Amino acid sequence: MQIENFKGIKQLEIVFPKVSIFVGPNGSGKSTVPQALSLLKQTSVANDQNLRLNGPQISLGDWKDIVHLGDAGQEMKFSLTAKLPGRTGIPFVCTIIAKEGLTMVFRASSKWRDENLDASWKLPVGAQRVELPVGPNLRVAYGANAQLSRPFAFMGSSGSADRQTADVQQEFGDYLNTTNEAAAALFRRIFVVGSPRGVTQPANELMDGPSDDIMSGEARTTSAVRLLSTVGYSRKLEDILSQMTKRLFGVTIAHQLVPNKQTSLRASHGDFDTNVVDEGSGLNQLLFPLAQLALAPSGSFVAVEEPEIHLHPKKQGEVTQSLVERALLENKQLVITTHSEHVVLAAINMVLSGKMNKQDFALYQFHLVDGAVKVRSTEITDKGTLDPGLEDFFDVSASELAETLRALGGGDR
Repeated sequence: MQIENFKGIKQLEIVFPKVSIFVGPNGSGKSTVPQALSLLKQTSVANDQNLRLNGPQISLGDWKDIVHLGDAGQEMKFSLTAKLPGRTGIPFVCTIIAKEGLTMVFRASSKWRDENLDASWKLPVGAQRVELPVGPNLRVAYGANAQLSRPFAFMGSSGSADRQTADVQQEFGDYLNTTNEAAAALFRRIFVVGSPRGVTQPANELMDGPSDDIMSGEARTTSAVRLLSTVGYSRKLEDILSQMTKRLFGVTIAHQLVPNKQTSLRASHGDFDTNVVDEGSGLNQLLFPLAQLALAPSGSFVAVEEPEIHLHPKKQGEVTQSLVERALLENKQLVITTHSEHVVLAAINMVLSGKMNKQDFALYQFHLVDGAVKVRSTEITDKGTLDPGLEDFFDVSASELAETLRALGGGDR
């Protein structure tokens, strides 16, 4: 993915393997990348030509709030390279360049048969017509729609109209339609579990049906409403959550209907049970990333911000291992933003122990330098060390210990 002039990011190119972990100080831009993906999803789901800055997935304010350094005259760019759902091995690239809220340039590329497709759209002229020879007497034409949910447009054909060429024309048109459907599905399968999160009411409204994205939806519903309702409609999700909370906390979870079309979650300790709002904050907040990761279909991209919130250090590592194991097992890309060395060490140890392949893992360090986000990749060496090391991370604990020893000794040593 490439991002330019979005919030703190001046220019960034980042690759997502199966599991990525973002570390860095507060305000260093770790959340900006998931926010960019939420923005693209929101724009695609709304079928908008221009970036949808505010909606059910994310609310970002106005253009000046999100353009780098508040310079409204700059162009903002997002470019995403991915493999489309159901199109094994066929790459898809889409690029949006926007200025002052308007899409100025849109490009989409893919492949049909052995032909590269490269469609473009520019303001104010619109789509550029591209003709593709598909036989001695037939050319098919295509262009760009300037929509993430429908990137390609079929623009007719020229040449003879015998049965064979008509079949080729139909095949090409069908290919563009299915590619558009796959592109829309790609963006629908982006899920971001932000913070703060939690169930704060003993009973919540029961929706008319489940939600596939529990962190976003209509303004009248909350993430807690969507979580509890979805658990209520899905016995499978209830069972998965219960298994995972049993493993992590020794507590099982069960949905319970409440009068007046409301729903609640009960936590069972064996001999007694309580409402989940009366459980610890660690378990409460963790229900959201656990549920979203379980709900996401295979091939999804799931970003979880700070899964370690309110968790004991030992539990932070256990939770990380559980999230990574499920993501790998169910073929889902996982991104974790964190301030916890226990989260980072748990993932590194999974690589070193062979539970996760080295090529399936990336560790990125975020820093803010002269007002711009800088990101660098950290590699796990064959000796199990990090190259380069994490700045202001593990050494903080060493500094704190040294300070304690100095205090015990009555001064500097």
